[in-house]
Amino acid sequence: MSWPVELTISIAGGVSVAAIVAAARSIWVRRRVPVALSQSVVRRRYVEQILALSTQETVTSLDALSPRFTPHGEDSQISSLQDAWAAINRRGRVRVIIGNADEAFTGGAELVSKGVEVRISPSFSSENLSYHIFSGDQITSTVVNQQVGDKVQPALLSAYPKVLRVTEDVVAGWCRC
Repeated sequence: MSWPVELTISIAGGVSVAAIVAAARSIWVRRRVPVALSQSVVRRRYVEQILALSTQETVTSLDALSPRFTPHGEDSQISSLQDAWAAINRRGRVRVIIGNADEAFTGGAELVSKGVEVRISPSFSSENLSYHIFSGDQITSTVVNQQVGDKVQPALLSAYPKVLRVTEDVVAGWCRC
């Protein structure tokens, strides 16, 4: 075989391997919440992760900083999320800090009607960063979300030192409201 043919086969093989890996990575990453703020996921997957953590029976505490909190409207996921947070509140404590947008007021009022403690931060309106800190006997997890436009970039933190630092930030915000 001549060297131009060998070179062409090598290049085609390398490009096809890279394309297959890129396609597999793209499909895999958008189906789960990553452990770093590096990949965007579909908003539905992000809400599914929050809902999965919220429905764990061992969760007794939730602190959330959610400037863009939305009312449930026609979204059954948000309605289920609010019900799960009310259940956590009956077992322990749920505190939510929302922004001062009209949509957040409506969503916050829905939570208050379910017995959840909600505070409105005058300094948050359309902030792009939110935290959900879950804790209990067998769980300490935080979901941090960076939202840019319609892109949702959540990260799941399960290591205690990381969660402790985020918790301190949210408690400081809670005290300022």
